[in-house]
Amino acid sequence: MMERDQEGLHAICNVEHADRMADLVFVHGLGGAAHSTWLYQSQDGTKDYFWPEELGRELEHVGIWSFGYAAGITKMGAPGLMLEQRGKNLAAQLLNAEVAGCDVGFGSRPLFFVTHSMGGLVVKELIVSSQLSQLTGYSELVEAIQGIVFCGTPHRGSAFASAAGTLGKVLPVSG
Repeated sequence: MMERDQEGLHAICNVEHADRMADLVFVHGLGGAAHSTWLYQSQDGTKDYFWPEELGRELEHVGIWSFGYAAGITKMGAPGLMLEQRGKNLAAQLLNAEVAGCDVGFGSRPLFFVTHSMGGLVVKELIVSSQLSQLTGYSELVEAIQGIVFCGTPHRGSAFASAAGTLGKVLPVSG
């Protein structure tokens, strides 16, 4: 299971079909991972239900993908990848994606995202940074986005961030 949860873009199903009608990318949230976020396992371990794969069986003309990135909780002030960099990384991964040595062609067909929590913020940042980019392919990538499902995305920030900001105003900062 660990290799399925590695960082990067993961092909789930139907991605080898050059004539597919669309692509759908799942992007996990804080504390999640590319595979395990979308996986249901029964308590006795006898049943697995990986819903991106099940969805791909129903939508055989849609390429199904999952994107993994480091999304652990860090201590305040500890180094970590900024949200802006995560969005740029996702865009670069999509634009450089290959299956069996062939360009996947993200941006050439309708693109959809299913996001959880911080994954929605990563996709929103992908859109902003790609619109500002002068690099080839980035504006086409944004134009291809036809829909985003946001599940629990903190569009206005999180209560934790608000609390941390308030504490920062009250508590002295040591250097």
